[in-house]
Amino acid sequence: MNNPVNYNGYVVYGESCGKVLPFGIVTDGYRRKAITNYVPNSMVSALIAVEDKRFFNHGAIDVRSIARAIVNNIAAGRIVEGGSTLTQQLARNLMFDFRKTVWRKTKEILFAVYLEIKYSKEKLICLYFENVYWGGNIYGLRAASLAYFSKEPCKLSHKEQLALLTILRGPNHYLKNPLETMRRYTLINRLLVDQKLISSNRCLKNLANAPAYNTTDMGVVSNSIIPYVVRSVSDNSFSIQTTINLEAQKILDALITDAPFPLSAVVVKQGRVISIGSAFGKGYPVENKANVGSTLKPFIYTFLRESGIERDEVFDATCNTIGLPVREAYMPSKSQLSLSEALFVSNNNTFINASSKVGMDKTLDFISSILCIDRSNVFPSSILGATKTGLSLVELALLYYNYFGVKSVEREETLCILNRYQESKLGYGQANLYLKTGTTNDSRECYAILGNSEMVLAFMRDEGAKLIETSKGLSIISYLRKNTTKELINRIIKNDRVSKK
Repeated sequence: MNNPVNYNGYVVYGESCGKVLPFGIVTDGYRRKAITNYVPNSMVSALIAVEDKRFFNHGAIDVRSIARAIVNNIAAGRIVEGGSTLTQQLARNLMFDFRKTVWRKTKEILFAVYLEIKYSKEKLICLYFENVYWGGNIYGLRAASLAYFSKEPCKLSHKEQLALLTILRGPNHYLKNPLETMRRYTLINRLLVDQKLISSNRCLKNLANAPAYNTTDMGVVSNSIIPYVVRSVSDNSFSIQTTINLEAQKILDALITDAPFPLSAVVVKQGRVISIGSAFGKGYPVENKANVGSTLKPFIYTFLRESGIERDEVFDATCNTIGLPVREAYMPSKSQLSLSEALFVSNNNTFINASSKVGMDKTLDFISSILCIDRSNVFPSSILGATKTGLSLVELALLYYNYFGVKSVEREETLCILNRYQESKLGYGQANLYLKTGTTNDSRECYAILGNSEMVLAFMRDEGAKLIETSKGLSIISYLRKNTTKELINRIIKNDRVSKK
């Protein structure tokens, strides 16, 4: 695919049981910062009343507030009040420097002066709500609204608006201390009554039924994922509707989290990715390109059959006619193998010899065409899964879905062999479920591609990562077999069907 458009700050939505819910925020970093295109007027008024009630009457700093804070702090014998203006708080967040040093404070004041000169008070409030820190890696009102209440800011109730302002001064502290949070929530409501911003009756209703924070597991989404999952994009609301199925995503995330080695996974249905993840971040299955080993053999097998090679035709399985040095994951029990036997055991020499009979250039042209890469990036070793550019896990999953979604006698024959392979590797038989693995040099499967008529599941154990002690000798197939892949597939299919109702 072409380089994706930069959607940094857009909110990504997925589906769950027929509902559209936030999935994550597009960012190239770790901060969840969504573009805030709407701030409720009542929240602006409440913020100023609580944090900086003279905001419209002073400049970058408020001398009166600073003097009052000094007096109150001395009287209390500890810091109970700050004197920073909203503009200073904005400057601190934009600088992303929270050290308690004189030099940092000086820079903050100078930057605040610059902001006051450059922007109107109204614009400063907008910038504040877009950049203020709200706990964890959440920045800005929109990200906080979605993370804590699964709502866009325009749909927040008055109580929910005040609940967000309650934790604003120290979100990580208040979220861990519900009693202190309730005290501050009460204080804010009474303060708003004193300033005649809400009625006493509204205050009583707010306090009688305070909203509960219901943190949404909204992740960071890489720009690179968007082309593979997008349904529609709204540049007005800065939102992206996607094909992500949130229930299937939960299942996949759990599988990745529990894996004893770095695992990446992709699920494709109807040509679109419905769930994606990796121990290295959700963008990794798109951005990381590598040699995919024997997972290319089913395509080459089909091509060889379509080119006239019989499934029972035998070839030398111990050496090849072009002198290409190869390693076999499994040494054959006999010196010659039929083409179908070679696919079942992933014998490299047989595939090279069969490709030579058809014509090496013709075979490499085929590989170039299905991978959509320039012919100069394909070599005889590409028959073994090696290309100059490599292939991402998403590209591999889509290749299986698109290629074997087209019916033909040869492709059905290929899938029949892979179905028997699935039964032998996973230990159970399931009709129409196929499996192909790609094996690393240390004889552990690095790739596992599972598929049926409805979807493709692609898994990759990171070959270069150092394995933890408990994972030594454990292949990706061993882990999938241990975690009941049959149940996993059925659950993903079931949840995706529920989502479509």
